[in-house]
Amino acid sequence: MKLKYLTKQALCSAAVLLLAGQAFAHTGVRDVINASGASTTNSYNGFTITHGCGGDSGDAYPVLGQSAVFPTFDRVVWREAGTVFAANDGTGAGIFAAPINLSVTGYAGFSSPFTTTQEIVDPIAGTGTVEGLIWKNGAMEPKLNAVTPFKVTIPKIVDPTVAQINIRVGVINYCDFEKNAANDNLGPYKQPKDAFERKIPILATAADPVQINVPGAPVYVTLPAGNGDDNRQDWWFTEPYGGSALYNDVDLLQPTYWTTITVKNTSATGTRVVSVEPTGAAFDAILTGPNTRPFTKGNINL
Repeated sequence: MKLKYLTKQALCSAAVLLLAGQAFAHTGVRDVINASGASTTNSYNGFTITHGCGGDSGDAYPVLGQSAVFPTFDRVVWREAGTVFAANDGTGAGIFAAPINLSVTGYAGFSSPFTTTQEIVDPIAGTGTVEGLIWKNGAMEPKLNAVTPFKVTIPKIVDPTVAQINIRVGVINYCDFEKNAANDNLGPYKQPKDAFERKIPILATAADPVQINVPGAPVYVTLPAGNGDDNRQDWWFTEPYGGSALYNDVDLLQPTYWTTITVKNTSATGTRVVSVEPTGAAFDAILTGPNTRPFTKGNINL
């Protein structure tokens, strides 16, 4: 659910949601990774989707797809205690021996509600490097949970003073088709189906809570005006460093939250905790309209 929903509604409304059993959480990462300075570390991991898209009315909508941009090469920024100490430096001032390359790979997983996984190749690096992923052709029931799988490789950590690296990933959960800020309330909201072509149940509102993921539950039907203002996507990142021409909608940006891969340095001799995240330039190069079809329309006000 977008954090902006809580800021727009009275606190009592949030309390009603919790009492109704709709306790919301963030989209996160399944496993912590234990890495070291001895060798690279492979991780078969996944993003955890723990609820449907948040709605202004207190409803939740099916997640219809997901995309992610990973920090790679020099379009990254490093922070320690919130302060930038290296920008456009893939090594993190010597944390890695070479610019960060997670060797991102999509892979099939039965837990995913989506039938299609696509890799998004960096159009600038010219090396065939995958910097992003997109999942589509399916839907997740809004009261259930799902994992969208991916594989990453953590380079050798050559700075032993670093005990933990938080790899921040720009993750988007899509709630509607062919949407951008210009047509939030225009166009039909299509009938969602899961990866097995089953119709997705409709989630009960806070005013009328019922169990929905059972046989005979009502299902979503076409909503002629879409699913509400600013509910086209949930963004699980804050304002990208350096600014973004595409991802700058204040109603969708998180104040502080990022979906984060936690990497523990098992050979650390120090206690430093640092983070690395993609810059606004990386967002605009990787998560473009053509790369995020059918969930975005064009490249403006995504």
